[in-house]
Amino acid sequence: MSEKMSKLRAFSGRVWGGIDTARRVFVNLIFVSLVIILLMVLFSDDSPDIAEGTALVIAPKGRLVEQLTGQSIQRAVDEARGAAPPETLLKDVVDAIEAAKDDDRVQVLVLNLSGFGGGLVTKLQDVRDAIVEFKTSGKKVVAVSDFYAQDAYFLAANADQIVINKMGGVVLQGFGRHRMYYKDGIDRLGLDVHVFRVGEYKSYAEPYLRNDMSPEAKEATLEYLGDLWRIFLEDVAAARGMTVEQLEEYANEFPRLIEEAAIGNAADDRKPERGRFERAGFGGDDTRDDAIAGPVDVARVL
Repeated sequence: MSEKMSKLRAFSGRVWGGIDTARRVFVNLIFVSLVIILLMVLFSDDSPDIAEGTALVIAPKGRLVEQLTGQSIQRAVDEARGAAPPETLLKDVVDAIEAAKDDDRVQVLVLNLSGFGGGLVTKLQDVRDAIVEFKTSGKKVVAVSDFYAQDAYFLAANADQIVINKMGGVVLQGFGRHRMYYKDGIDRLGLDVHVFRVGEYKSYAEPYLRNDMSPEAKEATLEYLGDLWRIFLEDVAAARGMTVEQLEEYANEFPRLIEEAAIGNAADDRKPERGRFERAGFGGDDTRDDAIAGPVDVARVL
């Protein structure tokens, strides 16, 4: 009986020894694999292969924001469904321009603003400052778009060359504020609204008390929007070598100026030429019609 027990213990010991050896080998393999992966991550060069004379193309989509809308998980779900609002992080744009300034392989900065949805003045100024700093390196900046809305033109104004589709245009509409007023609707529904208000310029509750903007609210709104508009005009005028009065004339008299068919200099390329995109320094198929920088007939003042 003792002999059988001895054999059983010996067999069990050999089995357990084999299991323990396999466990050790398996754990060591995992450890070695993790070390190899870590070393590959630390010493691998994941930077893109950039050729000499390359152009950096900045093509912001949607609004320029400091933080993307929504939580990370919800945003990922929305992106997968194609329902996420188009947004571009301000930091990504500024960091890319700053990195290109000191990169000898990048010779041209291209601002593709066709999909740009605008942003607040302060954010536009941050990008503007990065563009101006980029130009101190002696490199060229080219702005490209089918059509320049107000915010897009603020950035394009700082470029060395502005290219626009021959069917495009530049629109400066100024700043405005639009609110909904509910007084009539509240009265028709027979609702009672109790508002405690102090001060003539406290307009937060006006939509529940009026059907239009009060003179005090209009005065306050015109004051701060006027400051923003003045900042916009001064920055663009300085970038384009113009006067604020010229820009104001363009914005205020746009329909008349267009009707007069005044040839302007809002874009630097006014004649349709094949290969213009190529010569601008960022490549392109000069046999394609959509690679033509055509003329723009806008006001003389831009």
